[in-house]
Amino acid sequence: MSKPSVTQIISSLLPIYSDIPPEVLVKAAKRGTAVHELCFKLLVGDFVAVKPDYEPYVMCFEKWIPHVEEVILVEKALETDQFVGHPDLVVKMQGKNVLVDLKTTAQKQMVSWKLQLAGYWVLCEANDIKIDRAGCLWINKSKTIPEFVELRDVEKWKKLFLSCVDVYYLQKYI
Repeated sequence: MSKPSVTQIISSLLPIYSDIPPEVLVKAAKRGTAVHELCFKLLVGDFVAVKPDYEPYVMCFEKWIPHVEEVILVEKALETDQFVGHPDLVVKMQGKNVLVDLKTTAQKQMVSWKLQLAGYWVLCEANDIKIDRAGCLWINKSKTIPEFVELRDVEKWKKLFLSCVDVYYLQKYI
């Protein structure tokens, strides 16, 4: 049996997009993937050609880049004995290792975002990647300045995520 991803675990318990038509979700996922790839390339200094639809997101992200002192990790596959995941970024900012998850959604999804960050934090720890802070970098087409939504109460959210892992596996036995 293959291991579930952080996103699969959370999605199985929190159907946060269940009220959105599938065709809208497909379009948003495609846009999100493209914006992530463009942002990652910009972060490591590559030149990118940006479609007009993605330009507001990328321009917003570009304003955050000067705060990054070093790129430590970009979408690296990590795993524990129970789950897998691909944290978007770990960067050094102000001398601290910061776990960053890019978000291009129209609205904040605070509970799922916090659980996802906690899951990625657990993955990083299990793979000897030190994390000092974590947050979602929220960039969307209506924002001109990216918003860093920091994960507070880290230990509480890590425990909640690990409880989600337990429930995920319990559901497989019922």
